Amino acid sequence: MLQNARISLGVPAPYEVEQEFERHLVELGTMGFLLVWAVKLGLIIALFRAHRILKRAGRKGAATAALSYAILTMVGNLTFDHIWQALYFMGCGFILAEVLVVVRARTAMVATAPERLPDAALAAR
Repeated sequence: MLQNARISLGVPAPYEVEQEFERHLVELGTMGFLLVWAVKLGLIIALFRAHRILKRAGRKGAATAALSYAILTMVGNLTFDHIWQALYFMGCGFILAEVLVVVRARTAMVATAPERLPDAALAAR
């Protein structure tokens, strides 16, 4: 939207970039680009961990959503598209809610009856 306003008003710009990674380099510099990339990597790792937790709990739909969001993290326009950003983080919130349901249920089960858990779960605890 800003690019369209700039073009229609005839404001000159030293760089004509449209891709997200190019805009990071131009607008934020090298350190800003690396910081945004590190944040995206952290989101991917968190979503892969959520995928693993949900898959072990048997929630295949939520696990697939977490995996899909992990893949979309590097592809999507996370910093400059506010609509994509809002939808992305709303979906991440739903995934986090599912993970919390699973973790709370597991914690309650361990607290009430640890003898019912398999040996591998007790060893991991």
